[in-house]
Amino acid sequence: MPIDCVDFTVAPNDNGFIRLSWQMASELNNDYFTTQKSTNGVEWGDLTSIDGAENSSVILSYRNFDYKPYSGVSYYRLKQTDFEGACTYSNIENVFIKKVNSQISIYPNPSLDFIYIEASKLELSSITINNTLGENVSNYLKIIKVSDTTYKINFSDLSPGIYYINSKTAVNKFYRN
Repeated sequence: MPIDCVDFTVAPNDNGFIRLSWQMASELNNDYFTTQKSTNGVEWGDLTSIDGAENSSVILSYRNFDYKPYSGVSYYRLKQTDFEGACTYSNIENVFIKKVNSQISIYPNPSLDFIYIEASKLELSSITINNTLGENVSNYLKIIKVSDTTYKINFSDLSPGIYYINSKTAVNKFYRN
């Protein structure tokens, strides 16, 4: 066995991210680790890869974050790859993330000068607005926080066209006349 995994832990943090941490008691011929996630525990996608210590006989700690966790139950595992390309896998850990209400109301749409956006506080925690070229135009807008769940955005300084409002979990199209 090229590695001796002491602990693999998966837990949500206060920011809504998932923290993956693990400790190795020893590593032999260890090239890298890949953190993986799944919605069903069968089909896996890679998050990121982290270099291993190659050879070590002391306890080493590693960590990684999933900044875009799935809503509901997510499964995580650690894949270890040695320098010959052989892989071993950790036990599967799961975590439950409460589903976020990603329902967003934008009105009036289309509009000449301003719009209102209504959504949950978490959904509105990161709002950016892009034009059709993908350029962030948020700095050119006056965004007024009416309440924790409502923003008023003045578009009068922008050209007529289509804009994309990106919130925590959704992208919505807005038309400026």
